[in-house]
Amino acid sequence: MLQNQQDCDYKNYDYKAFKQQHKNCIIATTKEELQEALQVKQQEYIAFLQTNIQTDNTKRDLNYNHIDDTKHTPCHMQTSNTEKALHDTQADEAKQIVSYNQVDETQQAPYNNHIKNTKQTLQDNHTEDTKRLLHYSQTDNTKQVLNHNQTTKPNQTICIQTGMSHAKLHNENKDSNIHFTSLDIGFTPTMGALHNGHKSLIESNVAQNHIAVVSIFVNPTQFSPTEDLSTYPRTLERDIEICREVGVDIVFAPTSEILYTDDDEITIEPPKKMGYILEGYYRPTHFRGVLQVVLKLFNLISPTRAYFGQKDAQQLLIIKKMVQHLCLPIEIIGMPIVRDYDNLALSSRNVYLSESERQLALAIPKTIFHLQDLITQQNIRDIAILKQEAEKILGNLNIDYMDFYNHDLTFATKAQNCIFLLVVRIGKIRLLDNLWIE
Repeated sequence: MLQNQQDCDYKNYDYKAFKQQHKNCIIATTKEELQEALQVKQQEYIAFLQTNIQTDNTKRDLNYNHIDDTKHTPCHMQTSNTEKALHDTQADEAKQIVSYNQVDETQQAPYNNHIKNTKQTLQDNHTEDTKRLLHYSQTDNTKQVLNHNQTTKPNQTICIQTGMSHAKLHNENKDSNIHFTSLDIGFTPTMGALHNGHKSLIESNVAQNHIAVVSIFVNPTQFSPTEDLSTYPRTLERDIEICREVGVDIVFAPTSEILYTDDDEITIEPPKKMGYILEGYYRPTHFRGVLQVVLKLFNLISPTRAYFGQKDAQQLLIIKKMVQHLCLPIEIIGMPIVRDYDNLALSSRNVYLSESERQLALAIPKTIFHLQDLITQQNIRDIAILKQEAEKILGNLNIDYMDFYNHDLTFATKAQNCIFLLVVRIGKIRLLDNLWIE
């Protein structure tokens, strides 16, 4: 637990400063290597925090010794000023007495007692003022020193941990004033063949978390029997280099044998109302495989946040539902679609399009942008009208499905707070696109 707000204010430290000092990207291919990599990165961050907190304490000590004299005058200076004020007042009184002595002798007598009493009163008042000022000065300086001592702790506690249990890490630090609380781990699951769409997910991951993890794994269980797993593009070395350039801390690139150790494994069923329509209708085992591998990866990494693209809208919504139903303490972040130079939504499968097929595919983003203009510029929310407009642009293309859906994947009755989902088949390639509507 946090001991107080001054202990472990580590989130104020800039992630970029840490990343600049630790640019090494660890490649893990087994579960054990992944756990070790997470421990190494945590140790690096602990050392970074120790150095920065000690530096901050030193700076505070130096600043304290150079506090503005006008705001924090030492006690002896305030005493000196008080004595000077008293001396000046007494000098004025002396002048006043001389002036009285110059008064006509016949008028002077009545004033003698008055002068004597006035002098005594003034001296008594100034004595009390001096005592009071000295008392206040001492009190203020005492408070100031106490406050400084409470603020600057030479052995300030650093509090770090991840959501998982790392006994080895805890034991190594049990004698070093380090206690444990949450450290942010970001996770981006991919199947490799990284493009700028993946890159945007990874960049957000790196920017928003202490430790950024990316998995590269072509998951066999999410391919249907009619899909050729062996032909899915694999560019592992290039993918790792992209991760290094972006600043990823750990790349987890396991084989199927690492993640699937049994021929008869437990599976995760998607919600029936969400998992067997749309993509689930055309690929009945797809989301079962997606949820199975994502849950395995979540359990291995224990991320604070996980990043998914909005292009695979149905997948994103189902994963959010799994996290909700299984009470997983993970924030699922959906990132906007990234488009290519010709506005086609980026996909690893785009490489399979011929030049002529790609030209046909451009009707898909054209439809998306046209509907967006109709909704945002002309405020057309009638679904029948919008679908007619879409059909005009898509023409004779082979449409698997096209409609407006609520976020629970029920049919929307109005183009508001919903998603327009579109899948077109060109040759052997299925191309997904969508429009998230407010």
